[in-house]
Amino acid sequence: METNIIEISGKSKSLKWKDFNFPCNVGFGGISNNKIEGDMCTPSGIYPIRDIMYRADRIKKLNTKVKKIKIKKNFKWCDDPNDQNYNKFLVGSCDSSFESLWRKDNLYDLLVVIGYNENPIIPFRGSAIFMHCESELKSPTKGCISLKKEQLHQIIESLNNETYIKIF
Repeated sequence: METNIIEISGKSKSLKWKDFNFPCNVGFGGISNNKIEGDMCTPSGIYPIRDIMYRADRIKKLNTKVKKIKIKKNFKWCDDPNDQNYNKFLVGSCDSSFESLWRKDNLYDLLVVIGYNENPIIPFRGSAIFMHCESELKSPTKGCISLKKEQLHQIIESLNNETYIKIF
């Protein structure tokens, strides 16, 4: 089966996928070959897509071949490099530093979980790398990739389990 690759260029701040060519945002620190937790950089490389997560109260219809998960109020992602759950999706309480996936703003209304720093998870190498909705200011991210919600929705509906993301 043909491997599909979404290309993210940090230099041109653009996303290319099939017939789509959209502007996007990357980390404040640009693209890094040596990602470190908290450096505000987006990691370079080729990564698989793991899941699609979304707020069902804000996204009413979503068709995709990739596994979908409805975000709930108690969903978190551990970003504490000293915790055994570092770079893992969690449900419920977390005593360490984490990122809540249920946000008041719209950044995580729709997001693609990128398979970064896994098998094995290496502490301090970065966590929670997503492709998500951009802020109203269209500003750089803390290390993720962001773009307009409508454009992200279009892309997600054309993905499959063979799709990879190439960040350079």
